[in-house]
Amino acid sequence: MQKRALVLMLVLAGCSGGLLQAVSEPPSGLSVTVTSSFLPGIVPTTGSITGKGDSVVAIVSRPATCGKTLSADAGTTNGALVVTVVLTADAVQSCAPLNGMTTYRAVAHGVPAGTYDASAHVRLAGLANVDTSAAHATIVLP
Repeated sequence: MQKRALVLMLVLAGCSGGLLQAVSEPPSGLSVTVTSSFLPGIVPTTGSITGKGDSVVAIVSRPATCGKTLSADAGTTNGALVVTVVLTADAVQSCAPLNGMTTYRAVAHGVPAGTYDASAHVRLAGLANVDTSAAHATIVLP
């Protein structure tokens, strides 16, 4: 019985790991800087994505969270550019609701010239990854 349980756990781990990696891992390779600011009040999640020079700027506003580590990732795959704001928690979070929005500004630097199908995402990472698409645009860099 223990052998069956172990084999089942290994099969499930292999399947779920492959699915998570294929679906939720953003491409990387571009230098990204990210900053955040807090505003009181709750409004729907919004986002925008623009390009200028060799940079792409993604701005995402979403309900504020607590206890998360902020980072960002960006890269291209098949002509698409993906900018992901990553909020990571090492464990289950327990905190009072925050009555406000956090605005994240992620800038991908050194993007080669061209036309891109660009998107901005927010990833809540930790025990499980949950991605939310916040903005989508066609970007033309000279």
